[in-house]
Amino acid sequence: MTLRNPALMAILQCPSCAAALQDLGDELLCGSGHRFPVVQGVPVFTSAGRDVEVRPDDHISNPPPADGVALQVGSGGPWLHIGAGQSEARLDHCIEVETAIFRHTDLVANGAALPIRTASLYGCLAVNVFEHLREPDKTVAELARTIVPGGWVDISTAFLQPLHADPGHYFNVTDLGLREWFSDFDIATVAVPYEYHPALALGWQVSDLLFWSPPHLRERLGKLTLDEIADFWRDPPSREKAAFQAFMEFPEARKRILAAGFRLIAQSPGVRTASDELPEI
Repeated sequence: MTLRNPALMAILQCPSCAAALQDLGDELLCGSGHRFPVVQGVPVFTSAGRDVEVRPDDHISNPPPADGVALQVGSGGPWLHIGAGQSEARLDHCIEVETAIFRHTDLVANGAALPIRTASLYGCLAVNVFEHLREPDKTVAELARTIVPGGWVDISTAFLQPLHADPGHYFNVTDLGLREWFSDFDIATVAVPYEYHPALALGWQVSDLLFWSPPHLRERLGKLTLDEIADFWRDPPSREKAAFQAFMEFPEARKRILAAGFRLIAQSPGVRTASDELPEI
């Protein structure tokens, strides 16, 4: 089977041992014996293998920012679009990377172990992706490895967003956290684009809160003013009023979608023996 993007073979490598890959038609094989299936012309480098999900062509994903696309296309060389989803059209020099196969997907791969040779890319665009990565720091390290010096990365990711899982939602990050992830890069700017404006963030929170509220509470909660809601924080006695108590009826399972944080209690691994007992202080 011919790859959708035959030019990929020039820059692909085994993500396990960095060896060159041989195209055997229905799979790629490295010199160390690692095999990676090719499904509908797309090499699959994740554990999904031949069971990788193939998404229908019945919708178009939100388009990436035009200036971000222009920045990458203008580089003149291959660049990654991580989390491209169901893109409307192919872009010049673009390599679309996903966890499932969409209309224009080129690779199914894990960002923390990119099957790309060192210094063979000119940049990367990722919109609404990094909150879904289990190992964002390793993905950043892989971008540093695979992108030529001076290549541009353009990353838009979540801070104050409710839980949204496709395929998973692991991390929301602050301005400082995003800078820390990319501290080895020469950061030009960290800005708040329109789609991440605080008004839209608040609107999303309220929309989800009303959507997941029990029907008998939805109308009562929808009539609250911003001042009344703000009083829950700035005026603790207001929490005794009926409005706040109505929020307390929010379903336990749905709190996790909108919670400000979580508390974890756990035990260290292993089995404690007598010799592990701590001294009295």
